[in-house]
Amino acid sequence: AGIDILCYNVSEGRSGPGGQILRTNRPAIFSGMLILLVMSACACGLSSDPATPSLPDDPGAIITPAVIQEQTIPGHSLLGYFSIAIDPVTAEVSVLPLRVAAQHLNALKFIEPATGGSLLTFSDAKIDGTVVDIDISLKHPFTSLFHWPGFDVKGIVIGLGDTTDPTDMTRTWGGGPNSLRLLNADGWTRWWNPLEFPDNGTIWSYRDGIYGTPSGAYGYNSTLLPYKVFADVLGNIDPIGTLLDIPLDHPQGRSTFPVGTTARRHYTIDFPPDISGKPSMIFNYAIDASHAFPPDYVPGEDIEVPGGFPPDANQLEPFVVEIEEIENTLYLTQTGCVGGNLRLNINISDWQALYHQTPVSDEIESIQITSPTLFDNARSPVLVTESSGSQPWAVYEVMLEGLTPDLLSNQQILITIVSSEGDYQPDVSSYSGTAPLSTYHIYTVDVGVDAPPEANMFALNPDAPWARQGGSIHSNNLSIGFGPEDPEIAWQWYGLDLYCRAVVGPQGRIFLYEDDPDDGIVLVILDADGLPLAELVFPEFEPNGSPVMVGCSLMWTSAAGIVNRLYEDGSLGKAYEPVPSIYPSYTDLNMDDEERAFVHGSGGIQAFNQHGGTLWYNISSDEDPFAWMGNSAINRDGLVLVSRMNINSTPFVTDLLGLNPGTGMELWTHSPTCATGIICGIAADPLTGQAYYALSRHIVALDPDGWQLWEHELDHSVRETIAIGPTGTVYAAETLYGATGETAPWSLFAYTPDGVESWSYPCDLPIVAGPIVDAAGFIYIVANLVGTDTTVALSFYPDGSVRWERELIGEVVYMTVGPQNSVLIGFSETQGTTRVLSLKDPV
Repeated sequence: AGIDILCYNVSEGRSGPGGQILRTNRPAIFSGMLILLVMSACACGLSSDPATPSLPDDPGAIITPAVIQEQTIPGHSLLGYFSIAIDPVTAEVSVLPLRVAAQHLNALKFIEPATGGSLLTFSDAKIDGTVVDIDISLKHPFTSLFHWPGFDVKGIVIGLGDTTDPTDMTRTWGGGPNSLRLLNADGWTRWWNPLEFPDNGTIWSYRDGIYGTPSGAYGYNSTLLPYKVFADVLGNIDPIGTLLDIPLDHPQGRSTFPVGTTARRHYTIDFPPDISGKPSMIFNYAIDASHAFPPDYVPGEDIEVPGGFPPDANQLEPFVVEIEEIENTLYLTQTGCVGGNLRLNINISDWQALYHQTPVSDEIESIQITSPTLFDNARSPVLVTESSGSQPWAVYEVMLEGLTPDLLSNQQILITIVSSEGDYQPDVSSYSGTAPLSTYHIYTVDVGVDAPPEANMFALNPDAPWARQGGSIHSNNLSIGFGPEDPEIAWQWYGLDLYCRAVVGPQGRIFLYEDDPDDGIVLVILDADGLPLAELVFPEFEPNGSPVMVGCSLMWTSAAGIVNRLYEDGSLGKAYEPVPSIYPSYTDLNMDDEERAFVHGSGGIQAFNQHGGTLWYNISSDEDPFAWMGNSAINRDGLVLVSRMNINSTPFVTDLLGLNPGTGMELWTHSPTCATGIICGIAADPLTGQAYYALSRHIVALDPDGWQLWEHELDHSVRETIAIGPTGTVYAAETLYGATGETAPWSLFAYTPDGVESWSYPCDLPIVAGPIVDAAGFIYIVANLVGTDTTVALSFYPDGSVRWERELIGEVVYMTVGPQNSVLIGFSETQGTTRVLSLKDPV
C-alpha cells in the first residue's frame, strides 16, 4: 500500500482577528489528508456498482474499456469517502489518499486518479471565527469513457448533529451552534449517514477508512446530511434551481456530470467548538451519484449524454426543492411574547416526472412539515399548482399559524417529501433504518422583535416553557412602564370582581376578570384605551388572588392551589400542582432569573421548574405548624425571601427566611424583635441586595445575609406595599387597619438604603393604595377614608414634591401603573363588584 500526500495552492490566505483576510504575496499552501473509502463485495470479484467500472486484480493494471464489465442496476452509489481537516490558524487542508493492496478492488475509480493528478481539490479558503468559506472542485477522472457520466452528483458533509425532529427522533441534523452546519446547502439527504448505512463490505455502505477517524470518535450522529450538487451547468455559487433552466435533452441537462468535467462548488461551513471551546474543523465528506444504463445496453458502446440514459439514471426521489416565503408575521418580543403566522410555497421538481411529462405530484407519496420549536406535531401542505410543459414545479402551500419561536434566529422547519417510487434500492442491503425513500429540505425562518397590531393577546405553545423577563415579579413594585404627567380620567370599566387586580401585559393590554354564572370566570381583555378586545370564558375555575403576567403567559392560582396557564384560545392549561399538604387560603407566585417558580400559601411553599416539575417543597405539619404569610421576593443573590409564622406560639412568632432557590434549604432566618404579627410587604433591592419588610408599625431593613441593618417605628400601621426606587430609595406608607381613634396625618416616607429619612409627606386621609414607583422614579399613592367616597390620588417627584393631585369618588382597593402613561385604580362598588378607572394624560 502506498500513501500519497497531495498539496494544493489556494488563492486566498488565512484570516486574521475578527475574520479579516490577511493577503500575502504568495498563496497559502494546502496539504491534505484524503481518505478514500475502499469497498468491495469480495476480495477478487468484480464490482456490482452500476456507476463504477470493475477493476482487474492487479492494482497497477491500466484501465481500458476492454477490462470494464458494466452492470445495469440503477440507483445511488457511494463513490468516495473522505476525512477532511482544516487548520483553523493556517487554513491548511489535509488530504491523504488511501491505497490498500488487500482491498485493491476499488469502487472509487469515479474519483480516483485514472489519468494521474488529483481529482478533489480545495481553494479560496477564508476563515471567520467558526465559519469557513471554501471551494471544492471535483474532476471527472475519465477522458474517453463518455458512457460514464454521473447524475445528481452530491458532495455530502457529515458531522455532528444537535437538532432532532420531535415527531421522528431518527431525524437528526446539524441545526445549532453545537453542530456542523453547511449554511448554503442545496438540500439534505439520508443517503450514506453513518448510523443507518453501516459498513457491510460493499459499495453500498458507509465506511470511515483504515487511516480515518471513525465516526464514533467524533460522535457523528446526523442522519440528515447537507450537500452541494456538482453538475456541468452549475457554476461556483449557482443555486440548484439553475438545473431546471436547461432542457432535458441538452448535453448539460438532467444534472449531469459528464466525462472530462471539472465542477466547482462553494461551501460555507460552520464548525462546532471542541472541548476547549475552539472550532473543531474536522468533518467527513462523501460523494454520491446516481447512474443507470439502458436495458439493452451493450458494454463498451457510447451513449448520448444525457438523452441516451433512462429516467432512472437520475435519483428516484424529488431532487430540486425551493421555498418561497409568502407571509411571515413571527415575533418574539423582549418581554417574551411569541406568536405569528408563516405561509410558504414549497416548489418541488422531480426528474422522472419531467422526463415522462407526467405530474410531479405523482412522484410524491406524502409531505410532512415539522419543527423543533415553532409548532407541535406535523403539518401537511396542499397542492396549489401542478407541473406542466412550461412549469417544472409542483407548488404546495402551507399556512402555519400560532407559532412559538424560542429565539430570534435559527428557527427551522423540516420538510420531508416521501417518494412514491418505493423504499431504498434493493442493492443497498446495508441500510439499517426504517424511513421511506425521501427528500429533505430545512428552511430557516427569521423572527421579528415586534408583535403586529393584530397579534393575539397572548400566544403560548402549551408544551413549551414560559417566556418572561428576568427578575422577581414582586421584588420592589418598580414598574417597567411610565405613569401620567398631568392626567385626566380616560375611561372606566364596571362590573368586575371585587378582588380583581388589573394586570397589564407586556404589549400594553389590560387583563381583568369577572364572575361567571357557572362558577367560573370571564377574562376580559382591554386595549390601552379601555376598549374590549376579547372575553374568554373559563368555567369551573375558582381563582384565588389575582393573575400574574409572566412574559406573555397569564399564570393564575385556583382556590385549590393549582397554578394554571391561560391560553389565547380560551383553554386552561394546568402548569403545576401543589403537594397535598398545601391548602392555601391565598396563593402567591414569584419567579427568579433561572425561570424557577415559587408558589406559597398558608400551608407551605413549593418550587417548580419551567415545565411544571417539582424542585422542592417546605410544608406545614403537625410537628411544624407554620403558616406562610405575605408575599415573597427574590434578592440580588437569588435567594427566595418568604415569611413563616408559628401558629402554636403565643404570641405568634414570625420569621423571615432566606431559602436556596434550587434546594429550598434555609440559608438564614431573621426573627424580628420590634413587634409580633404578620410580616408583609417584602421587597429586595436588585442592586444592593438589601431586603425590607413591614410588620405592624415598623419597617425593617436587612443585609443580603439576613442581618438587621435598621428599623423605623411609624405612628400608624404600615401598608403591605414596600417600594424601591431606581436609586435604591425605600418608600413606605401609613394606613388605617380597623383601629379607631387614630388621627391624621398618615404619611408617605422615603428612606435612603442606610436608613436615613429623606422626606415624608403627611396626608389627611389613610393611604389605601401604593406606594408604587414607575420606571422614571415617580411615586404614586391613593388616600381614602374607609367607608366614604372621599378619595385623592397623588404623584410625587423623587425629592418628595407633589407632581399632581386628583380628587376622585369611590373607595379604592388597589393601584397599578398602566399602559401608555397611565395609572389604573380599582374602586370598590356595591354588591361585591368593582370598577377600574384609568388616569391618563390627555392626547
